[in-house]
Amino acid sequence: MIISRSHEFIFVWIDRTGGHSIEAALKPFGATRYRPKGPVANKALIKHVPARRLATCPEFAENWDKYFKFSFVRNPWDHMVSWYFFRKARYSGSFRDFLLKKEGSSD
Repeated sequence: MIISRSHEFIFVWIDRTGGHSIEAALKPFGATRYRPKGPVANKALIKHVPARRLATCPEFAENWDKYFKFSFVRNPWDHMVSWYFFRKARYSGSFRDFLLKKEGSSD
C-alpha cells in the first residue's frame, strides 16, 4: 500500500500489476509505502494489504472515508502468466497444471 497524507490518497497495491512503476510515479506527490507501527509478522505482505483490512486498521479508520482510494487490476490471463513465471522456480509443472491446480493463487 502506498499513501500520501498530504494529498489524502491511498494506492492499494495488487500483486503482479506493475506496482513498482506506480510507486515511482506517485513519489513526487509525497507518496510513501505504508509502514505499520510495531512488529510485523510478514514484511513481504505489507505492500499488498487488502483494502478491507486497511479500512478497519486504527491508523486509517478515522479518515478512511475522507481519503481517495484506488488500485489497478490486470487482465486475468496476463496476471496468471506473470504468476506462473514468478513462481516457476518453486513450481516444476506445466502452465496448464499450474492453472488447474490453482498453484498461481495469490491468496
